[in-house]
Amino acid sequence: MIKNNCVYCGLCADTCKFDAIKVYDDYYYTKDGKLYFARLYVDGERKGEFSLSDKRCQVCTICVKNCPTSALSCEDDKILFDEENCIYCRECEQICPVEAINIDFEKEIKEEIEE
Repeated sequence: MIKNNCVYCGLCADTCKFDAIKVYDDYYYTKDGKLYFARLYVDGERKGEFSLSDKRCQVCTICVKNCPTSALSCEDDKILFDEENCIYCRECEQICPVEAINIDFEKEIKEEIEE
């Protein structure tokens, strides 16, 4: 079990030829004013919508330093996002002290809820 180093990107599940790897991401969501806990099974490479609030971001670069795939970089006092390198693990979103980063999986989550 790769518990401490896993960033829940889903690449291992997508690569495994024997369908032996199961990856899941636990999350909370609200519906009709109630808070629910859910588990989303990741069966392949994750995709989301990355957004960075320039108003909130203080360019502390903690996200750049902690990105496992170097999808974030800092140039001219601005954080840059490289979509090709991003595995949408949400490490940057979770570590940002001013909540300037958001990765939206809303479409993926809605599909899971409706099933």
